Amino acid sequence: MPSVSVIIPCYNYARFLPAAVESVCAQTFRGFEIIIVDDGSPDDTAEVAARLMERHKDAGIRLIRQENKGLPGARNSGIAASAGEYFLPLDADDILKPEYLEKVVAALDGCPSAAVAYSWTEYFGERTGVEPQGGFTLRNMLLRAGPSSAALIRKSAWERVGGYNPAMKGFEEWEFYLSLFEAGYGGVVVTEPLFMYRRHEGSMVDRTNRDPVAIFRDLKLLHPRLFEPALSRLSLGLARAVIRLKYYTRDRVARHIYVNYPGLHNRLREMKYTLTHGR
Repeated sequence: MPSVSVIIPCYNYARFLPAAVESVCAQTFRGFEIIIVDDGSPDDTAEVAARLMERHKDAGIRLIRQENKGLPGARNSGIAASAGEYFLPLDADDILKPEYLEKVVAALDGCPSAAVAYSWTEYFGERTGVEPQGGFTLRNMLLRAGPSSAALIRKSAWERVGGYNPAMKGFEEWEFYLSLFEAGYGGVVVTEPLFMYRRHEGSMVDRTNRDPVAIFRDLKLLHPRLFEPALSRLSLGLARAVIRLKYYTRDRVARHIYVNYPGLHNRLREMKYTLTHGR
């Protein structure tokens, strides 16, 4: 029986799917299965998955086909059908370095109180670079500086918090990690860039980043006990500094942040909105 189930939802990403699957098959850790979830994809995802299953007969690849449920629903379907003690959600356009599973499994095995193990992120495609992921702390959870979308997770913890919230239309892993944190689980980070995140036009992060404030409001409603105390502790000086970001695009340094660091840009906008509107 595999100890790790790698869940790969796929919607209209058949062109990327082989690279994601090949990266799992190349892992130095061998106790895994792969579950591809064809989430009502209009492209040839099922055909590509069938060819991969034929090519890697010893990799334990299974295919689930369903009507479109969105990314949270696709992940939940794959996890529910999985056999592993741990699972790892891997988006079809991303890949893992060969040592990823070996190192995060060792990290999670070595920390019984943790439910999540993850590595730093390396970007490739239209944007390159390394993002060091922060620890599994409240501060990092609120600032989206914690785990990336691909993390090794105990299936028992997923069951306890009710899985990924199907109502989320973006940042579903952020909401899920907040649920784990609120339930008292810890996390451990491997300080190496072993997860490779593809940046390209039309990716999920590009689509959801267009309306981050609405999603931020949803998260505050779902987890008020986490957000409200943290926001109330912000100093007056920080509040004033963030409010002044209303005019920040006129500043050369801030413009550099806007162009080259969209994640930081969105976090600052979220903070400004919260402090000016209070909701």
